[in-house]
Amino acid sequence: MSDIAAENIALLRSRWPQLAEKILASPPPQDMQWDETGNHPTLVIAGARLWSAYDSDAEAQMQAGMIPQDSEHAAVYGIGGADLIRELLQRPQLKTLYVIVLNTGVLHVLLHCLDHRGWLQDSRVTLVDGATQNKVLLPFAVIPPCLKLSTPDNAKLHDMLVSELILPFERERHRQLEPLRKRQIEQNLTFVEQDGDVQELFDTQPGSTAFVAIAGPTLAKTAGWIKRHRTEGMVIAVDGALKPLLDEGITPDIVVSVDDNRETILRYFQIDLEPCRDARLVYTPLVHNDILKLWPGRRLTSYTFESIYHDVKARFPKGELFVAGSVSHPAVDLAAKIGAQTIYLFGADFGFPGGKIHANTEAPADFYAAASQAGASAMDGHGKRIPTMTSFNGYRLGLEHYIGRNSAIRFINASRDGAHIQGTTYLEDTAA
Repeated sequence: MSDIAAENIALLRSRWPQLAEKILASPPPQDMQWDETGNHPTLVIAGARLWSAYDSDAEAQMQAGMIPQDSEHAAVYGIGGADLIRELLQRPQLKTLYVIVLNTGVLHVLLHCLDHRGWLQDSRVTLVDGATQNKVLLPFAVIPPCLKLSTPDNAKLHDMLVSELILPFERERHRQLEPLRKRQIEQNLTFVEQDGDVQELFDTQPGSTAFVAIAGPTLAKTAGWIKRHRTEGMVIAVDGALKPLLDEGITPDIVVSVDDNRETILRYFQIDLEPCRDARLVYTPLVHNDILKLWPGRRLTSYTFESIYHDVKARFPKGELFVAGSVSHPAVDLAAKIGAQTIYLFGADFGFPGGKIHANTEAPADFYAAASQAGASAMDGHGKRIPTMTSFNGYRLGLEHYIGRNSAIRFINASRDGAHIQGTTYLEDTAA
């Protein structure tokens, strides 16, 4: 061990002894080599260069741009060559810098390779084990290769970071869609005025059981359970799950639709809806009126917290449901607001288990098939990785946050094959 490595380790042990023991006990990565093809040697682990081989200072300056110049507190996720950490510590106004470790084995190696003494002894730095974190500290910057190399015990933090990183792009997408969305709301004002209010359903079945059907692939093999237990609870289906349920002879009590995408959602309703005459459609005013016109039964309007509903909500006050990007969220929230004490989740996969794409044959299969190859993944209920979409991971995190806030409700996931949802138990592990 070199003198610098020994001093790195001594500083680590003196300031964060418990974390130091975990880091020093972590085995180094297997796939590791130096790349000397650029201007500067860089360490490559599992194909990821930990810092730029051409201009690591410029790279650090660009990454530091994620932190406002006047910030007194900031967080850096990952360490790499520590160029970003040093760049931020040059700011005199910075009082606290949290450095979050995403892979203790990688840091173990870095302590032996590079001089980290400067930032390790800076009193403004607090080193944090990412595996202990359940939220993203703001403002923050991420070192991309470190995010890629994050360990399984940092999986949730990884997904939260990715969701935060794509948030500006999601906001821009919604901004571009706003004229279309406002137009669809305007075209639905007659429906909103005449249709019922979702609040009519609230608190009508206290202590009940709800079966919430989402359109993930595992719905196909778990729908039979719903059919066998149909009399034991109400069935709430998202729009994409309607046809798969009807094909199994299951008519939901309520169907939930919130999406502004006419092309995709309309196909879900261009089926024989005669069995649904006594079922209710809960919709937001964003849903295209071509879809609303097809519904044979009663319609109930709902809103979400989204600002786009501000004006119509003021004109026609009606109930709100929770949403965090997916129709699964208001479906689950509706079950809770109706009074369910036990909520079963069917097809809540938030991924592509077994290479399967969707429970509904009318879903845009080409889009989902391409998305499944993009590299995002999630841990399933068996402890194995399955392909997914970055947005799906965000939707799952939104549901997990909701479940965490509603601890009095029992949430049961019908299948282990989809992404694991924190806060749920599995159907096979219950007496049911």
